[in-house]
Amino acid sequence: MERDGIDLKTAAEYLGIGMTKVRELEKQPDFPSYTVGRKILVSFDQLKAWQQRQIDLYKDEKNSLITGRKGDH
Repeated sequence: MERDGIDLKTAAEYLGIGMTKVRELEKQPDFPSYTVGRKILVSFDQLKAWQQRQIDLYKDEKNSLITGRKGDH
């Protein structure tokens, strides 16, 4: 069982987004959330890794628009 769970409000604050957006993200299969009873939690360690993947995807996308080719990642 994961012990680094944070609630959605804390996840939203960490990401700098609102509760509506974090609730949308929570429904995505690649977002690191899980439930304990009725409470939705987010693995903080996995959230940081998820955020880095989003940044990397954005950089690759931006690079491909500039150069006309996909990144080497």
